[in-house]
Amino acid sequence: MPFAKWTKEQELGIKHSLHRKKLQLALQALGSEEETNYGKLDFNWVTRWLDDIGLPQYKTQFDEGRVDGRMLHYMT
Repeated sequence: MPFAKWTKEQELGIKHSLHRKKLQLALQALGSEEETNYGKLDFNWVTRWLDDIGLPQYKTQFDEGRVDGRMLHYMT
């Protein structure tokens, strides 16, 4: 499902690039028949996970970007 950049920024008011990517990934997951558990891991889980693996210095950036499990999987 193509989503024009103008539509995302102007109509939805999404300006943060990670927020736009998160929306794109969520829309792709809705249209996919493949089941994944990535969407079940919210951004709070990801920030706690950063503490668990010894990378707390990235918590602020991940929190601002609302990086959830789906985004984390995309970035790795």
